[in-house]
Amino acid sequence: MTSLTGANAAKENAECPICFEDLCQDHTAVFLDASGTRVCRHFLHEKCMQQLSPQLCPLCRAPFKSFLRVPSIEQ
Repeated sequence: MTSLTGANAAKENAECPICFEDLCQDHTAVFLDASGTRVCRHFLHEKCMQQLSPQLCPLCRAPFKSFLRVPSIEQ
């Protein structure tokens, strides 16, 4: 469980590395391999992930097959 202070800090400091907008402003997702396991620790806006080609994390170049929307930090 995330503390309220931790959630507030995450909201203020997290941005999508593609569009540079606040991650909490839109749906956020993580990269998965074919077995459904996360391939890296990076979070991006789901809409930004949909535009990636080839299917590589733009930060660490880890290959991915799909992505999974994650719950809002407020949930």
